[in-house]
Amino acid sequence: MIFNEALYPLFLLIAVTIFYLIPISYRSWWLFISGLVFYAYYAEIFLLLFLVEAVIVYILLKRFRKEKWSFLLAIVLCIAILAFFKYRNMAAFTYYALCQPLTGESLPEFEHLILPLAISFFTFEFIHYLVDERQGKI
Repeated sequence: MIFNEALYPLFLLIAVTIFYLIPISYRSWWLFISGLVFYAYYAEIFLLLFLVEAVIVYILLKRFRKEKWSFLLAIVLCIAILAFFKYRNMAAFTYYALCQPLTGESLPEFEHLILPLAISFFTFEFIHYLVDERQGKI
């Protein structure tokens, strides 16, 4: 949902009202759930990607306190997911454009890959969280 849609004020009113009605110990879970609902309204197909990446980062986060490789693996995983969605089409077009003189075939037609909503934002937030945890700020 977009901020200027008629549904957004209703969603915001319900989310904030419930936030203040529930006990403080459940408020972080409510923010998590309402955030997922907000994200899923337009990007329901990519909600699974977000959740899987968040779970993997969390699991690796719990392990890297003892092992440095899992911290690096989590960072590389975040960057790899972002790079895949941002640069897949460009890489494929470049590859086929370079191979075209050698093979003589015409460029195949690709469907445009739809980017997950806010993939750069949540990827950099995951990385920020990992670095802050590594530095002991969390």
